[in-house]
Amino acid sequence: RVTKIAMGKVRSRISHDGPAKQPAGSVPKRSAVSVFFWTFFYLACSSTMLLINKLTVVYLTMPMFLLALQTLASVIILLVGRAFGTYSFPGFDLSKAMSWVFVMFAWAAPMVVNMKALQYTTVETVVVFRILSTFGVAIGDYFLFEERFSPASLVAMTVTVAGGVVYGGYDASFSFVGYVWGSLYFVATVFNGLFIKFVFNKMSVAMTNTEKTYYNNLMAVPILFAMSLVGETHQWHELPASFAAMPLMGHFVILLSCVMGTAISVAGTNCRDLISATSFNIAGNVNKFITVALSVVLLASPITARAGLGLLVALTGGAVYAFVKRK
Repeated sequence: RVTKIAMGKVRSRISHDGPAKQPAGSVPKRSAVSVFFWTFFYLACSSTMLLINKLTVVYLTMPMFLLALQTLASVIILLVGRAFGTYSFPGFDLSKAMSWVFVMFAWAAPMVVNMKALQYTTVETVVVFRILSTFGVAIGDYFLFEERFSPASLVAMTVTVAGGVVYGGYDASFSFVGYVWGSLYFVATVFNGLFIKFVFNKMSVAMTNTEKTYYNNLMAVPILFAMSLVGETHQWHELPASFAAMPLMGHFVILLSCVMGTAISVAGTNCRDLISATSFNIAGNVNKFITVALSVVLLASPITARAGLGLLVALTGGAVYAFVKRK
């Protein structure tokens, strides 16, 4: 009888309080269609954006200005979309902006150094530095988040490093300055992954994915324009003349980069939300294969057979590492 009374109280509590809540660390079920769409969309955007940025700096050698322009365009596109009811998110909130300021720095840093690296080296070289950043993130995971790695994952990491060394040693377009910027891209990417992971784990202010994208871009606009004014001062005087003399294809490429910048920003935020961090790494590594293939075919980027082999080994090792870690 006591048991029946206790069970009755439990049922009564469930009926009043609703279904039991999921544990704080659990991942809610996601629509398979939604996961497929955003992952595929992210792959398509990411694999082509690097090539588009490479073309933009051909027509206008002001990477900081171009990045600031893309970021400003993202803010405008998001606000226009909200005005037309395509999606909704609250207006500007200072408390949310302040909580997001350092995330914005971590988010913008890889893009800034990526644009500079593309001025001095090839797409393939930038891709390798991006792949090698996996190890920096792994080391950070080990010491900061107590992540442990299996022997298989360590082997995959070693293979990736070996491929990167082979590729870098025989890069057909070696540039010391380019490799310096590539190394900074490596550091910025590692910082991006570890710091944003830390903030997301500790985050207390509720924000939608569209809001995150909005604040990322909005708060980066003044900083990126300021960096352009400081670092590209002499080119600002020639900016009107550069746009006036620019062929129609140049205007089209820059406009396309602004649209694609918005697309990859939205896709990346949603993709991170729908899949695990490791799966996001896998997606990032897979799109590098697509980027290299498109670069060689469309841009005729120079690459030797040995460098190509090293690149393939590095990319394969990175993909295997991400897969093993998921297991």
